[in-house]
Amino acid sequence: MKHKAFSGRGGRAALLLPLLLLSFLFAAFLSACAKGPTAEEIAPRVRELCERSFVLNEIYYGKGLPAVASATGSDYFYIDIDQTDFYTADLIREETEAVYTADYAARIEEAAFTGVTSEVGALLARFSEDGDGNLMQHRDAESILPGKRAFLYDTLTVERSSPSEVKVRLAATLDGEKDDDALLTLKKENGVWLLDSPTY
Repeated sequence: MKHKAFSGRGGRAALLLPLLLLSFLFAAFLSACAKGPTAEEIAPRVRELCERSFVLNEIYYGKGLPAVASATGSDYFYIDIDQTDFYTADLIREETEAVYTADYAARIEEAAFTGVTSEVGALLARFSEDGDGNLMQHRDAESILPGKRAFLYDTLTVERSSPSEVKVRLAATLDGEKDDDALLTLKKENGVWLLDSPTY
């Protein structure tokens, strides 16, 4: 007895239905993956990065590091290695690159360790190293921070969110008084969220 071949419209429809279902599920999966983090998801990372950045702000733009003695014939003082966890240039750079994106970290480090020149004039490097790699700080280092800034983390809202970049808004204070909101950008690099904007 001959069997009827599986063909015609009914056969094609039977094949198309599972394919359409798979396409729908795949599109839904891609859509879910394309969403960036929510405020609740990104808030702990924002808090961690901001608190670490406040320490770096003091090193780069604030009073700097505790110093003890000047290098003979130099404008730089040696860092007191017993008074700070950041007693080498490598330790400062390592922390900077754990908090900020590569591009942003490179700009900060260049200004602090190399110095920069603009139309306003030359800005001397805040830090230097002697021939043995001991860290030194310029003797005229002064704070250029506007004051002590703090963020109210429970006010965090997400302005824009994608899988690779998030913009958040936070209420802020300066020396305990209400300040303008902070608008911060975070970018994902090598699977890790990092700051791409200042917090001072």
